[in-house]
Amino acid sequence: MNIMKLGTLVILSAGILACTFFLFQTTSSPHKRINENYFLVANYFNSQEALEYTIPEIKKLLKELRNGENLYVSFFENGSEDDTASLLKEFQKSLDIPNTIIVCNMTGSNAWEGKQILGEELSKKVFKMKAEYRYRKMAGIRNVALLPLYDHTFEHNEWPTKIVFLNDIYFTADEILELIYTKEGNFDVVCPLDFYYEFYDTLVARDVEGYWFSGNYPFTRHNESQVLIKNNEPFEVYSCWNGIAILNAEPILKQGVKFRPRKYDSENCECPQSECLLICTDYRKKGYDKIYINPKVRVSYEWKYYMLHKYPVFRALVNLYQWMWYEFNEVSYGKNASEVGCGMPPYFDLKKEPKYMSLVSSECKLPYRESHAFNATPEKIMQEQKYTERFYNRLLSTCIDDK
Repeated sequence: MNIMKLGTLVILSAGILACTFFLFQTTSSPHKRINENYFLVANYFNSQEALEYTIPEIKKLLKELRNGENLYVSFFENGSEDDTASLLKEFQKSLDIPNTIIVCNMTGSNAWEGKQILGEELSKKVFKMKAEYRYRKMAGIRNVALLPLYDHTFEHNEWPTKIVFLNDIYFTADEILELIYTKEGNFDVVCPLDFYYEFYDTLVARDVEGYWFSGNYPFTRHNESQVLIKNNEPFEVYSCWNGIAILNAEPILKQGVKFRPRKYDSENCECPQSECLLICTDYRKKGYDKIYINPKVRVSYEWKYYMLHKYPVFRALVNLYQWMWYEFNEVSYGKNASEVGCGMPPYFDLKKEPKYMSLVSSECKLPYRESHAFNATPEKIMQEQKYTERFYNRLLSTCIDDK
């Protein structure tokens, strides 16, 4: 009897261990090292919670990527009200590679109007600002972080250079490596999927046909991409950012590409849209069009959602629920939606039909929802352009020249 009980206990224990392994295993695999330079860059604002988790992971990542003098770290913090700045200063002390880490007492307010993002109450991270000005501000902040690359402070060797651009999200070193080795490094831009409960970066992500992503699984209306997502394989997109972007540095180093706000004239007719979407557009115009999302890697701005989407069992349950919402609500709408202006494809929106703003016939059309109070007059555009120059010059004088 005791032997039977012992055997039963062994079998149950093995079953529990197997279930635990399946529940918490993540999608990582060994990769062959690529001879490349890596410019690790980030902007931080009120990022203490994420940094407390990710700084040890960044250290692991740098150790894995180091191959001679092939690394540079450039972090730019501005206006945080928590311990972000002190965490970055301590991190800098531990670095034995070339770096530029700037902490600057200049406001970081740069986000959307509103009190919630996907149902989440907003914290210190957001302040009211119209989209067309937010994008201009963010382009300047990102370009300041890239200054050591623009001005050749990073004296890299003859190997190709990849930019590892991080948002203040939760991730592991292995997840960044998974992105870097996507397609054996043969890409111009690669991103993960990022989440709150739903897929988050619908602001930037467009599928290979140029259509907006849904927040719900399988995220895109493009059938071939859906198959690749279900198989956890990289799929081509028009644009992405999604919390992390690994970029081929060649368009920046040799073609003069930078983060920028929208252009508004009869030739370009761009909407007031994210600097991260526009840099993908500029990459494509220069012939750098190998842009992918790797769905193996899933990151988040909140710890609870990072855990929810990181592990296969939790992920499968969320995917099933979201798929039902997507299939029975969004698909029928998406197939019948009309274009919304500026050459932009339909939104996933169950509540409103896309509308055009009423503008002069010779002017560019703008989608109604981009900014309800926005008027596309020459005077308004000039105000935007002057704001871009004023903000960037102030950023340099306050955060760079005074250091």
